[in-house]
Parts: sequence; structure tokens; C-alpha cells
Amino acid sequence: MLSLRAPLARGLTKLDRSLFNKTWRLAAASVTDSKNIAKYRRQLSSENDILSFPRISAVREDPDQSAAQGRKCLLLRPGIDAQSAFVLVLLDSGLID
Repeated sequence: MLSLRAPLARGLTKLDRSLFNKTWRLAAASVTDSKNIAKYRRQLSSENDILSFPRISAVREDPDQSAAQGRKCLLLRPGIDAQSAFVLVLLDSGLID
């Protein structure tokens, strides 16, 4: 679980919301068949590889513009490299077991 704390900013008279923004670069596992999302999400959750953060869904639309409509991806926790995500894509396509 990630722990975030508010930054110290003494002397502020107005709330600066930009102090609370955080950007992470995450790997994502693309799922070609939406029927398999629950299966892969369960598998990644059991291995603690899926993004687990309150109020943030780990299932998102695939950002790849060339992907088919309705394609989804699973956000992986920080520290997971793109190769791990690529293995899930191969599992989904049936190229490896």
C-alpha cells in the first residue's frame, strides 16, 4: 500500500491544490478479451502485482489508439516492469501457457 502525506507548506493562506498532485509512471497489462479481465485481476491480486490504491480503479481503457474499441488494461503496482505486463498479454493471446 502506498502512503502519501500532505507536503509541509507553512505560511499558506490559500490552499494550493498543486501540492497534492502526484504522477506515477505505471506498467499496464493489456487484455484483448474483456471476458478474461476478472481472471487476470484475481491472479494479479493474489500475487500482489496489481495497483491497490483507494478510490483508484485498476481497470482502465487501453490508451493505445490503434487498439480495438472497448479494449481494457490492468494497472500494475509501481516497481513492476513492462516485461511482466507483456507476459500477461502473451497469456491472453494463448501463445504461452
